[in-house]
Amino acid sequence: MLYKGINDDRLPAYVKSRSEPVKTKWVNLFNESFKKYGSKRAILIANLWLKKQVTSKGFLSRSTLKFDVCSENGFLSRSKDGEEFITLVLNTTDAHRDGIVFTEELLMDMARQINENPIVGDVDHMLYKRILQSGMSDEQVKRVLKSKPGIAKTVKAIYDKGKLWVRAIIDKRYKRLIQKSKGVSSEIFYSNVSGKTFNAAEILGFTFNVKTTPAEYTAGVRI
Repeated sequence: MLYKGINDDRLPAYVKSRSEPVKTKWVNLFNESFKKYGSKRAILIANLWLKKQVTSKGFLSRSTLKFDVCSENGFLSRSKDGEEFITLVLNTTDAHRDGIVFTEELLMDMARQINENPIVGDVDHMLYKRILQSGMSDEQVKRVLKSKPGIAKTVKAIYDKGKLWVRAIIDKRYKRLIQKSKGVSSEIFYSNVSGKTFNAAEILGFTFNVKTTPAEYTAGVRI
């Protein structure tokens, strides 16, 4: 069904959150495509255009970089209460394979962020990838990632000697899946970059790399 205009209540939430010119263009593009190809193709065409409009300040282009570490030997420990947890190095100040570097100040700030607002881990950025293709606004993406269901949740973060250490309680049902992971990757919203050096970022979550490949091999899961 055609949209009546930019104030149509049926507009997707990720379109409603955009500026008036962007909403107008999206509606016109959808309606024109709808007449030629039908609704399914029209939404794809309109959303593809919308995604291209996101500038370097937008979440979609900023978040396509993942900052990863790989696992090494043994990974599970058990608390006095019988809960199983994992201790891992989520990031380091060492350069990644693509040359990206996190500053010491950024990792210290990430530890603070995690301690104030725990983050959740899932598998292979599956939700993250769907979000990047959805056309959601920056704030919508943040809310979804921070509240996502997952298989692990952080309980503590520490920065020490160039490494961001994280302890997370795991869902026992996914123990074997976690054991198969090649490492972990964090999902961040960066806001201050100098070349390939990252100075400020908001950490939103992390994932276990089961089918995907980590980008940094200098850190990993520890006992």
